[in-house]
Amino acid sequence: MGGNSKNEKKKDKYTAIREVLREYSSKEHPLKMKEIEEKLNARNFTIRRHAIETALQDLKVVTIENETEYLEARKIHMKKKGQVIYCQIIHGRKTNYWIENSVTDEELGLLVDMVLSSKILSQEESQSLAERLILFSGKELSGNLKYRYRVKKQQYIGEINKQEKKDAKIVISEVAEKAYLIRKAIEQGKKIKFTLNVYDYHNGKIVMKPCGNKDRVCSPYDLIMSNGRYYMLGADLKTERSDHLKYKLYRVDLMTELSITKTKATSREKAGIKDTDDIYNFRKENPYMFVGDVKRVRFKIEKDYFTQVVDWFGEDFRVYQDYLDEDCWGIEVRVSTNSFIFWVLQYGGCTEVVETGSDNRFRETVKLRLNEILQKYLESDVRNKGGKMI
Repeated sequence: MGGNSKNEKKKDKYTAIREVLREYSSKEHPLKMKEIEEKLNARNFTIRRHAIETALQDLKVVTIENETEYLEARKIHMKKKGQVIYCQIIHGRKTNYWIENSVTDEELGLLVDMVLSSKILSQEESQSLAERLILFSGKELSGNLKYRYRVKKQQYIGEINKQEKKDAKIVISEVAEKAYLIRKAIEQGKKIKFTLNVYDYHNGKIVMKPCGNKDRVCSPYDLIMSNGRYYMLGADLKTERSDHLKYKLYRVDLMTELSITKTKATSREKAGIKDTDDIYNFRKENPYMFVGDVKRVRFKIEKDYFTQVVDWFGEDFRVYQDYLDEDCWGIEVRVSTNSFIFWVLQYGGCTEVVETGSDNRFRETVKLRLNEILQKYLESDVRNKGGKMI
């Protein structure tokens, strides 16, 4: 019993030293040995200088003398350890201790901002996760991110009204839990069962209601993050799809009652899914996450809006000069036309799909959709004026 108690005390000492360094130290503001001792004493840990030095040796402190040595040591150790304690030697004497995680404070700040602006986290979930991310850093980052409390509203609705969620001290993301289950099912080669929902408005509140069959059974193949949301690439071979595609993308944040079944998943080959190893390329070809046949499409866009092309397609497009005026660039991309039509409509004021000579069907589809939109506005104007369309 006495041995176990001694080990626990030793473990608590290491933990206390780490916590003091994590909360109060950084490379820009390191702690001297005297400061470490004072802050430990303030936490009711009476640990003398020699004991602290011994503990730091056990924690395998990395000693450096200058910036070059620090950068070299960081390159070696940050990939191998979750946390590294550094000690700077000045005039042959060990001083200036600080701790760093494999994720830097700058990167933690980035992650916190991404969490706070997430489309798939509720208010409670985003604030809880942001607080826990900050725990990996120290007081300095916590102070720099005080503005996080001003992020009052998140878009995700989900099931945040559940009482157990509201009462919990740590609120775990629903979508993160669903994504974890889907990854597990993919790894195990099993099908999943879930209800797919859509948003509705009922009794003055936004609610989720089932869309189609309540208990869908699908074979999951990939989990893809696009535009701030998770999508599952999956196939339900019993589905009543009107086109020839057997697979589709399902929004994970709209899934409820998700579980892994005991049934073996259908193979990717049987579902007609081709290589999706390059997730970036898949997102580029399906910009609005409506899957379909991938084709080469040509369009022209005003030069002032060329940034939008780069934002969406990176460098994976071809610029051509055929039959263009000096104010436009000609662009050719490989995309799913099911998705790309929404992109064209979004940038319709500065974009025009052009004929390619061999295949003009997509241009005609765009024209038809634009005519349908115009027709709706014209009919609405007529109804509002109480007249008739000629």
